[in-house]
Amino acid sequence: PQRLKQIREDIACLIRQGRGREDSLAFHYMPAHPQLSEVQIMHITNYLLSQWGENEVSYNLKEVRIQLESCPSQTRKSAKGS
Repeated sequence: PQRLKQIREDIACLIRQGRGREDSLAFHYMPAHPQLSEVQIMHITNYLLSQWGENEVSYNLKEVRIQLESCPSQTRKSAKGS
């Protein structure tokens, strides 16, 4: 639950862009989901909050849009470059 609070500002980008490398077996790997709409991402984040958020305020579409607009570049590192 504490970790969910820490990533609230980045969760929409994490869902859209993923984390880690595709060839990585790292524990913190999460695949990207670029096909999801802003509304779908909002519903996923609100589900996460309802399950593990300890009464966190729900995400709204405006908050998700702002996060997605400010996501870092989606440039992936090559397997050799990291």
